[in-house]
Amino acid sequence: MARDEQRLLHIRNERGGVTHVQRRTPRDPLPGQPITLDLTVGPLYPHARAWVYWTNDGSDPQGTNGQAETGFVTELTQVDVQWDTLLWGYVRTLRGEIPGQAAGTIVRYRLAAGGSGEQVFADQDAYYGIYIDNDPKNSITSPAWAPTACG
Repeated sequence: MARDEQRLLHIRNERGGVTHVQRRTPRDPLPGQPITLDLTVGPLYPHARAWVYWTNDGSDPQGTNGQAETGFVTELTQVDVQWDTLLWGYVRTLRGEIPGQAAGTIVRYRLAAGGSGEQVFADQDAYYGIYIDNDPKNSITSPAWAPTACG
């Protein structure tokens, strides 16, 4: 991406498509803590619905248009719509939740948009994984001095 044209094309493809890029809260969930996931669907994909397919046994989740084939499925709900001038179209944000899991659980998930034709998986069909542990020291936190660092 050495040239402006290449960078612009990359941004348009990413924002115009179906993207998750690990937008989840919390980043390192504790046992029993639900995991909230965000997905954006750009104007290149006018799909009406979206889902997260997930497993809690470490296997790969599979599903089609809201029907889980392996594991579980949770439908996402639209939480925001914004006009994107660069794309000259609307970008929708959808949100869903994976229920809290026990310590030692490996959660695997992938997100998809569909409902009107072919389903499209987020981030070029990426799978994501989370290990649920009971060690709050592993959580990513800001150091105590961070809020006063900029003065």
